[in-house]
Amino acid sequence: MDYDYVFLGDYIDRGSHCLETICLLMAFKCRWPDRVHLLRGNHEATEQFTSYGFDQEIYNRLACEYD
Repeated sequence: MDYDYVFLGDYIDRGSHCLETICLLMAFKCRWPDRVHLLRGNHEATEQFTSYGFDQEIYNRLACEYD
């Protein structure tokens, strides 16, 4: 990887694949920690991700397997 990449935040309100989006960005960050930079947008605040339904999406897609 020859370039640095900057992602500008607001990842969790980008439609029906926001969980996949944040997981992919975290995987990029783990693979290239010095080249991938993730900025936190206002939607990554607790109040925002609750109002956008991200917490419910996580529960619906992941936690329900353990009920």
